[in-house]
Amino acid sequence: MAPATITSVLVTGHDDNLGHTRYRVETLLDRGSPSVVVSRRFSAWLFLHRSVALPGLGFPDRKRLFHGERVKQKRAALLQGYLRQALTISRDHSQLYSFLGVDASAVETPPADETVRP
Repeated sequence: MAPATITSVLVTGHDDNLGHTRYRVETLLDRGSPSVVVSRRFSAWLFLHRSVALPGLGFPDRKRLFHGERVKQKRAALLQGYLRQALTISRDHSQLYSFLGVDASAVETPPADETVRP
């Protein structure tokens, strides 16, 4: 069977657990593959950003203490944009796929100039 392609990456929400916010990420694949859903704390996002080190790729501001629902929703939208941009400009997707919980051997890497759809 041919490898699947990521068709969309969505930050679908967040939840709070033990004082930490985790952002839910859903990765949609083509070829009838099931979507992959993971939850990641902001610290994991920051680690990813430092690991992929892509020039010109902006990253949302660090956590402020006691931020409310509106700030979390805005951050979720910014993180979604960050992931899409990272998938578009990165040449090595292995760390991104690992972060998304996607088996890299089962996914075809798109050309660097092809964007992931919303």
